[in-house]
Amino acid sequence: MSTATCQCSSIDYWNNSYCVALLYPGQTCTSSSQCINASSCISSICQCNTNYYYSTLTGQCTYQLSYSSTCTLGNYQCLNNTLCYDLRTSPTGTCACDSTYYYYDGTSCTAYATYGATCAAATYGPICDSVARSLQCIGSQCSCSSTTYYNSSSCVSYTHVGFSCTTSSQCVTNSNCSSGICTCLSTYYFDTTTGNCVTLLTYGQACTSSVQCPTNMLCTSSQCLCTSTTYYSSPNCVSRISYGGTCSLTILCDTTLGLVCTSSVCQCNSTQYWSTLSNGMQICANLRTLGQSCTASTDCTNSATSVTCKSSICECDSNAYYLDQATVTCQPLEALGVACTATYNFECASFNCNASNVCGTAISSTIKSNVSQASSESCLRRPHNTMFLRMIGIYLFFFEL
Repeated sequence: MSTATCQCSSIDYWNNSYCVALLYPGQTCTSSSQCINASSCISSICQCNTNYYYSTLTGQCTYQLSYSSTCTLGNYQCLNNTLCYDLRTSPTGTCACDSTYYYYDGTSCTAYATYGATCAAATYGPICDSVARSLQCIGSQCSCSSTTYYNSSSCVSYTHVGFSCTTSSQCVTNSNCSSGICTCLSTYYFDTTTGNCVTLLTYGQACTSSVQCPTNMLCTSSQCLCTSTTYYSSPNCVSRISYGGTCSLTILCDTTLGLVCTSSVCQCNSTQYWSTLSNGMQICANLRTLGQSCTASTDCTNSATSVTCKSSICECDSNAYYLDQATVTCQPLEALGVACTATYNFECASFNCNASNVCGTAISSTIKSNVSQASSESCLRRPHNTMFLRMIGIYLFFFEL
């Protein structure tokens, strides 16, 4: 004969004394056995288990509806990551994936892959978030398109050259953020036609503007060529050598300053000198002629032989030359007995030019001897330089009368 056991009904539980009604979600509990079916006592409160919701129609915890199921109560009816769409505009809705999720492998909704995550082009993904983040699956990785960059939340258009920026990652390809402005890299130039940074041309290539050419080059005669102060030394244009620098057939002097390579040194040609202008600039200038201002004897023409800079004026070296006023040239002082011009009276080395137009002639043999002796002394170079020679000149004057 079988026996039976006294139990509480399905809607009650035994409280160690008698059967009492099961607790519903939201009610206080001490044990999950006190809660209705498909619910548990969590933090002393009865709650529906995962993937279940409390149905006010049945009074039970009901398994959530799957993807594409019809829903009538609200989002909580649908499985995790799905929402009850269209319920606001009609009595019924459909459980569908949230906007940040997609229906993965036909079983559940999963979040779209974010920037840098692995992706696949197949239907079931992983799929990049193309809606909220504008990502694309490129090379099995979620990335931005070539015209956009990731700003930590989504793909946005690159900042073009000339516009403000905070980091180089914002700027178009081949440019960086310099002083808060997107600027082409040093080996690129901005092409106004395409709006891109394009590689600079090289020496000798055809060009339409100097911006296409590298530093120290200009677009001259439709070619990228070195500037006047530089010369081409592959692969760049380098500065020409200034005054006093070493030069050769391949190391060139700065011709804009008038320099030429002489004996492997950059210097001015024989008719010029190295001059400092009032603005501080230094160039080769034409040698100063007699009577012109100077700062050193080397500024004057023929400074190596007959001209010197005296009192800041180029004049003949009075120790050995005199100024020929007819030709405006420095001529050697004449020796005793050589013809001279009495009207000038400064052509002779040690004597006056007498009335016979001869240096120190037409005097007695005794005086001639004395004069010859005086002329041999180094301190008696000019008749007008000492008191002694002045006295001789006066004597000769009266003697010839």
